[in-house]
Amino acid sequence: MGYGKRYGEDDLYATYRASLDAGIDFFDTAAVYGRGESERLLGRFRQRDGRPILIATKFENGVPLVPSFRKLNPKTLLTEVDASLKRLGVEQIDLYQIHYPVEARAIDDFAEELARAVRLGKVRAVGVSNFNAGLLRAMHSSLAARGVPLASNQVAFNIFNRMMMDNGVLQACRELNMALIAYHPLAQGILTGKFRNGQQQLAQPVKVPFRFLDAMFGQWKMDPALKNGARRGTIRRLFTQPPVLGNLEPLFLAMDAVARRHGCSSVQAALNWLLTTDPCVLPIPGAKNPRQLGENRAALDWQMTVEERETLNLAFLAQPAGAEALP
Repeated sequence: MGYGKRYGEDDLYATYRASLDAGIDFFDTAAVYGRGESERLLGRFRQRDGRPILIATKFENGVPLVPSFRKLNPKTLLTEVDASLKRLGVEQIDLYQIHYPVEARAIDDFAEELARAVRLGKVRAVGVSNFNAGLLRAMHSSLAARGVPLASNQVAFNIFNRMMMDNGVLQACRELNMALIAYHPLAQGILTGKFRNGQQQLAQPVKVPFRFLDAMFGQWKMDPALKNGARRGTIRRLFTQPPVLGNLEPLFLAMDAVARRHGCSSVQAALNWLLTTDPCVLPIPGAKNPRQLGENRAALDWQMTVEERETLNLAFLAQPAGAEALP
């Protein structure tokens, strides 16, 4: 967001180098980000710097209900893998993920192509993204039958959006010994304190396509128990003004207290909450400059106590009814 306007390639390269200097070498991207430009940037940075990194990218199988001029289905997966390999300038992708949920009847077809990509050496490990617990287990089973483990599920998860703790996704990741890669770990900026006025409406950080994804995957797509009523709510959110978040001040005050106790920032408190949720949880905060990278990195240097986690949990529950949890 904002690339080419508020920051550019030089800023990102400096951030990339700062990340490796700090010991962080896992980078998550996707073919759809910047229409391939994100992959190309990462490939150029890797070549310029020379140090080894781990790369995760995604197969763009299309967003439900969003028309596409490209026919992206299991039969095109290997072609898309090759295109990502070329943009990244590598011979093997460390983690290749299915970006969006697929129909249950297509699980075996996708599993076969993912396994084929592994057998051909084009992909080292495979994962999924935005899958609910049922689809996650089905993909795990189908891949296992082909001798390939399912490594991860990438979903929106943060202290403000805890759906993964209630809908079976986190539990499935624990049981199946896979990573839960947490995107939007700072709730698209909400947990940085940008919108601290409880009566302020969330300034829409991204435009319609991303708001569409938030509405779709934040509710019924991730929870099969939510059906018609939740779907109507999804449609309502798509065509209304950004939601009022409600009074989050109790949560922010609790985060501030934890941060003061550990001599860190509230951003680090939010990230540490995720890091201490479960060993399988892997947050992937974004950084546009070395300062942001350094702040994110410092969340690894300490660990909040069980009592501090409970204080944050209770503060979150204190928000009034009607406040919406966004990714």
